Amino acid sequence: MKWKEESIVTRKELASYLNTLASRIASRALTVQEQQVVIPDVELRYTLKYKEEGPVGTLTVKVEWGEEEEEPEEEEQEEEEQ
Repeated sequence: MKWKEESIVTRKELASYLNTLASRIASRALTVQEQQVVIPDVELRYTLKYKEEGPVGTLTVKVEWGEEEEEPEEEEQEEEEQ
């Protein structure tokens, strides 16, 4: 399932929110739309991405863990069906 939160804030308010977010992650109290976020004690991969084009820009923070199972290729699926 996916949950998402959005808001419009000032730069100062965003900095305060990010500090609160870090504290919630550390104390295992992070929620998104009232859904508890469970970040396991394993190796985490993070990506910080910045893009700017004139007056428009984005800053993205992404955190990942675990490995997604690979789906069998189509040939393997066809062989299993026969």
